[in-house]
Order: sequence, then structure tokens, then C-alpha cells
Amino acid sequence: MHVSRHLCSSSLILSIGPTSATSSTMARGIAAKLGRPFAEFYAPLARESRDWFGSKGLDSEGKPRWFESEFVRAISTEGAVVLIDELNRAPSTVLNALLPLL
Repeated sequence: MHVSRHLCSSSLILSIGPTSATSSTMARGIAAKLGRPFAEFYAPLARESRDWFGSKGLDSEGKPRWFESEFVRAISTEGAVVLIDELNRAPSTVLNALLPLL
């Protein structure tokens, strides 16, 4: 099976392997081969749900506003290849919020 043919009709791929198993390289290569945008997130660095989804704050005029995270922008980008690296090392609170999306 050609990976690129499969990716045209699929939205999720789970790659499991030891550290340095080239998952990142494979994801970058798939994005490049298909001409799609690529975004990479290292799960252990995001300690709270707001790191993944965004947070409330004030805009330049002092008005309340929701600020989307880079992750939300990435998954909202049509056709993007989004890599979440080391998901198994993310805190359980983050996993509980993130896994329903996957």
C-alpha cells in the first residue's frame, strides 16, 4: 500500500515506536510529498489544557478575547499534517482533554 494514496482518504495515523524511531522524519516527509502544511508539537512541554487549546486574555484594547493556540490553528488548517510527538509522556490532564479529539 502506498502511504500517500492512503493519506488522501484518511485523517489519522498512529505511529508507535521507540524514541528516535524516525516518526518525525516520516511525518515531515509525508507532508512534503503531499504538499501539505506541517506542524509538530512535543506533548511533554504542554502541561495544561490551555497549552493545547488556548486561553482567555485581553486584546490590545483591553477587551476580553479568546486566544487560540498554535495547536488549534494547526488542526484547523485544511490538509495539514500535525505531529504530536511523545504523546505517551503528556500529563493525564492533557491526555483527558486531547484524546477525544483524536
